[in-house]
Parts: sequence; C-alpha cells; structure tokens
Amino acid sequence: MKRDKKTSEKSINPIYLLLAQLDFKIVIVSMFAFLSLWGLIFAATDSLECILLDLCNQIMGIIPSLAFLLVTVAAVAYAGGQLFDAQTRARSQQWAISCIIGAVIGAVIIIVVPAFLGALIKMSASGTDLNITCTSVGSGSTMCSKALEDAGVDIIT
Repeated sequence: MKRDKKTSEKSINPIYLLLAQLDFKIVIVSMFAFLSLWGLIFAATDSLECILLDLCNQIMGIIPSLAFLLVTVAAVAYAGGQLFDAQTRARSQQWAISCIIGAVIGAVIIIVVPAFLGALIKMSASGTDLNITCTSVGSGSTMCSKALEDAGVDIIT
C-alpha cells in the first residue's frame, strides 16, 4: 500500500510562516519611526511650526544617546573579537566599523537637522513678524530653538 504525499506532510502553523517571511530590519526601522513620531500624534492642537520644533527636539534627544551606544558597542565588539580566531576578528572589526559609521552619520544628522527644520519652520511661519507661540516647547534652550533664533524666528513659550 502506497502512502499519499498529502497525508504524510505536516501542516505548518500560519504564524510560523508569517514570521519566516518577515524582514526584521524593516520591522525594527518601522518600530523606531513609530516611536519617534508618537509624540506628534498628540501635538495636533499646536501649529505646524510647533510640531516641527517638537520633532527637532525629539531627534536631538534620541540621536546622541544612540551614537554613544554605537561607539560603545563598537569598542566592545572590537575588543571581544581580538580574543578569537582570524575570521571572528575580521567580522568583529567589520561590526565595529559599521557602528562607528553609524555614530558619524548620527553626528551629521545632529548638525543638519536643526538647520533644515529651522528653514522649514521659517518658511511655514505665518505673518511677517515671525513669532511662534508654542505651549509644548520647554525652556527654549535646545539646539533647535537656538537655530531658529539665529534664523530670526522668535519662539514664545
């Protein structure tokens, strides 16, 4: 008696199939984007300028911590790789270089974002006096606020 191929195959759980098809890099990037933009959902009562200023302040709060973490991970990966064979050492050096490049890109983002968002806020500011009244912005001592003051936009908290 021959066995049927259909009866001998096991059925696979559809959740396992879904997890096998996921690209976890895309999932992590989308989770990071969702969490970093979460505060903008509740800022609907403010104007566009205040929302952009809040976004700039959030970026200035997250990126330096991530850059420091990447430099620390690079140091640990490089030092840990020195304890193993040549292939593992080469891989750990590649990871360390990738982490350092990520930290440098974070530093470039920190430099560029205030100027870029400052230009967007200045272009979208209504009126000729360029005064922005934001209730959700803190003391105004952040990099973003200083970039706007340098651009000639007054922030009233």
